[in-house]
Amino acid sequence: MSSSHYTHGSSEAEQQRLTALNRRLNERCIDAAQLAAGERVVDFGAGLGQYSRMMARVTGVPVLGLERSPKQIAEALRQAAADDETAMIEMRQGDVLDPPLRDDEL
Repeated sequence: MSSSHYTHGSSEAEQQRLTALNRRLNERCIDAAQLAAGERVVDFGAGLGQYSRMMARVTGVPVLGLERSPKQIAEALRQAAADDETAMIEMRQGDVLDPPLRDDEL
């Protein structure tokens, strides 16, 4: 069962706050995940795609980001374009409880 409630807000000010906070956290998570070059990654609840792009830099493979909010997806793609990193992520709209993925994508 899905809900339209986000734990964190999605206002611009909240997104800026979370971006700054996530920069620090993402680096530690990348190290802990021990991603390998060429590894395919799906980022469930990708939000603005910042962690997705960071994982893509490590693996050298575009990351598939799954996000339910069209606004978040649009902002993720805008940020990727601003950083010339659109080839690093593919964003899809969907719910993590019923992801729009084929078996060969997992």
